Amino acid sequence: LVLMSERKCFNKFQNPEEQFKKKKKKFQKNFLVRFMIPFDLVCKNCLWILRQGKKINALKEKVSCENYLDLKIFRFYFKCTNCKKGISLKTNPENSNYQPEINCKI
Repeated sequence: LVLMSERKCFNKFQNPEEQFKKKKKKFQKNFLVRFMIPFDLVCKNCLWILRQGKKINALKEKVSCENYLDLKIFRFYFKCTNCKKGISLKTNPENSNYQPEINCKI
């Protein structure tokens, strides 16, 4: 006879040797962030206007070879909501702004 409490076992046995081992986490250079578009952008492919304040999922990447006064520069990749082509923005800490790079214009 199996009771409901025995069937739902939440406390599983863990070997003490494996329990305290530290697992190494791999560092990802690119990771997904929720990004809000800082100004109106126009897709060069379909001429669709991406309005300021629209929230999108973007890949955030550190630009390895560029620095400005020891500040990191990041690049954000995302897709146009109309034609699904890739768009890229880069941070510009010198002017406290973003610089459009691939497939977009202001």
